[in-house]
Amino acid sequence: MREMARYRAGRWAVVAGLIALAGCTHNRSAGAPASSPSTSTATATSTPTATAGTTPTAVASIPTPAKTGTATPKANPSSARPGPSTPAATPTSPSVSIAPPAGVAFVVTQADTGKTFTLPSGSSAELRLGGNLRWSTPQATPAIVALTPEPVPSGAAYHAWKITTTGPGTTVIESTGAPICEPGHVCAQYVVLFRAIIVVVP
Repeated sequence: MREMARYRAGRWAVVAGLIALAGCTHNRSAGAPASSPSTSTATATSTPTATAGTTPTAVASIPTPAKTGTATPKANPSSARPGPSTPAATPTSPSVSIAPPAGVAFVVTQADTGKTFTLPSGSSAELRLGGNLRWSTPQATPAIVALTPEPVPSGAAYHAWKITTTGPGTTVIESTGAPICEPGHVCAQYVVLFRAIIVVVP
């Protein structure tokens, strides 16, 4: 009987302990502060503002031409440049006979320009310039010789002047020739200079 009484007393002690423990737990749960609901932060969303009058422009994609294996040859700079122009050749006088007529020491022709001739005093020579040009009257400076036009044979391709000495010394004979242009025709414009030196010796 004593053992039974001890068993029951111990059992009630355990039950009392469990009830006390449960009451403690309930008090703690009731006294604890209620958890605050999580505050959600609203994120402001910016609304795109359309700009008046602005229309989006679509950019067209330009296709890139495919490279071929054959290279295009480049032009040679030297061949692309125009070559220097060739100056027009000055017409030469037709060949004339240099056989001196009677009483003339020698004949000076257009081909003799720039040359020097010696003429004895008291003698004469002849100047012949090409007939394909219009020549100015030859002038001697200083005037130690006289130049006078001479008639030429029919069909002769030159103009002639007789050179007659008037005193000793050295003189320069000059004349200029220009193209003979017929009326109503266009011809080249150039000037040919003739110059010869005559040394008159006693």
